[in-house]
Amino acid sequence: MLLVICKINKKYAFRLWVWWFFFYLCNMKFLTDLGKRLWRIKIWVLAAIFISILTFDSEEGFLAQYALRSDISRLEQELEENKQQFEKDSRALEELETNPHTAERIARERYLMKRENEDVYLFVEPKDSVD
Repeated sequence: MLLVICKINKKYAFRLWVWWFFFYLCNMKFLTDLGKRLWRIKIWVLAAIFISILTFDSEEGFLAQYALRSDISRLEQELEENKQQFEKDSRALEELETNPHTAERIARERYLMKRENEDVYLFVEPKDSVD
């Protein structure tokens, strides 16, 4: 029965085997004769195996969930930055559409355009200046 299930669902074959092994060990008769101490050891080992599977399993593990949560927080931060940039650009576009002097100011500042019979002087500060 277990082999048929493993062939049908290969992604979870290892997980099914671990669960089967867990229940098999819990129901073994000869371990109950060795005493309470061996029973406690068995429970601790099985718990450690179960916790390690939950922690290091591929998509549903705690480590994968932590990575996904950090990605979500990073993407939310990027979204907030994009919203702020959108608002800034929207205000600039609205100002360009309503104020005709804004287009001239931007053309002069960014693209160094000038009117006829006009000279433009650029003052550039040196980068390696010592104060």
